[in-house]
Amino acid sequence: MSKLSLRTVRDIGKQITQKELERIRQFIDTYSPFIGNRLMPAYATGVVGTRGVRLAEEQIYRISGGKVSGGVGGTGKKASGLEKVKIVHEEEMVTYSRVQGGDSKELLIVNNDGTLSWNNNFKKDHNLNVTTSQEHSQYFQNKRGSDSYIVDFEVPKYLDDLIKENAISQKGYKNNPLNQGGVAPKIVDDTVFQKHGFSGVAYETPDPINKWLIEYAQNAEIRK
Repeated sequence: MSKLSLRTVRDIGKQITQKELERIRQFIDTYSPFIGNRLMPAYATGVVGTRGVRLAEEQIYRISGGKVSGGVGGTGKKASGLEKVKIVHEEEMVTYSRVQGGDSKELLIVNNDGTLSWNNNFKKDHNLNVTTSQEHSQYFQNKRGSDSYIVDFEVPKYLDDLIKENAISQKGYKNNPLNQGGVAPKIVDDTVFQKHGFSGVAYETPDPINKWLIEYAQNAEIRK
């Protein structure tokens, strides 16, 4: 049983197919170790972290086509059986950017509806470099050549908070116990930010954070 247990998932009266249930199990088994490591340190007693569980709830809700809701709901309360909760949708968004083209790999595809897709020419566990600084993205684009461009997109603030809370410096990353087995985001280009006084932060995001950025991206557009 995973740290984010299936006891936090409930059938609310609509029939769930075996395939949907298996996808939910796979999601929990894949992502809950990362969610649980720092945001849910007391998972053994049923106390859960708000942002990690909210992400899990929304994904479970999507997988099941609205047939399943999370059980604890990130309230910080002790779990008490299978309890139906409301799926929370945050309105506050944070803008991220990625430089592509030129000397940079075109990992992201911007869809007509403003969502993002992964470029299948690359492995989906490929690390994704992004920044929350418009100045930094422009600076980096200037170094990548005339064929480069910037992909801007928005993600919910709770995902940005999750990344910030788990991110550690790229310096000494491999030997840092806070790297969480290599799934913690790296903070990169520190010296560039300090030298030029850029606001924001740049990350190198491994799997599964790279997938979450694509999954939750909205209002994506290309800036040249």
